[in-house]
Amino acid sequence: MALPAFLSSRIATQAARPTGLFGGVLGRIMFFETARTNREAVDLLAPEDGDAILEVGYGHGRTLREIARRASVRLAGVDRSEAMRRQAAARNRTLVRSGRLDLRQGDVASLPFANDSFDRALCVHTLYFWPDLEAPLSELARVLVPEGVLVLGYRDKRDIQSFDRYPPPTYLFRSSEEIEAGLSSTGFGKLSTTRSPGPMPTCSTVATRLGTQDGA
Repeated sequence: MALPAFLSSRIATQAARPTGLFGGVLGRIMFFETARTNREAVDLLAPEDGDAILEVGYGHGRTLREIARRASVRLAGVDRSEAMRRQAAARNRTLVRSGRLDLRQGDVASLPFANDSFDRALCVHTLYFWPDLEAPLSELARVLVPEGVLVLGYRDKRDIQSFDRYPPPTYLFRSSEEIEAGLSSTGFGKLSTTRSPGPMPTCSTVATRLGTQDGA
């Protein structure tokens, strides 16, 4: 059954940038809804000891904690929501206090980090909220080192059964081909996309930032 338009719009707005009590509750719900895609993304990210890793749209912060469990890495995150920054900081207080985790509130189109800062980066279920691909992907290419790895987890627009739950203009779904084309035009190569099975399939695209030797 379709949700009332005002409720769909309210939930969509909160998903894009959670605020207040409702946003905090939604962040916890989103963890369970996105758990599988996050695990798959971390598997593909394949963190190694000594890596510097960035997560864009860290939300609840559990994925950052999972990465830290798998390898001795330096972590950073950017999220549009101050409510999510607080939730992620509370969940990962030990990592924050030890200096292993730097959490920022900010926009992927203007990342607050220097060039070549990270070995790996991931974004899961966040690119729906990007009005365009060029600026965010260009920024991710900028902060990754040459040969740095980017993992994107998302739902292909062809797999969305009902847009009542994901109303435009807050949500903007794209196909995996559109995602790969955007990556190719912003300095990424060695593209590989896999699609998980099931009633709510997700895509995972892995890309490598090209270096000058690759023509980037």
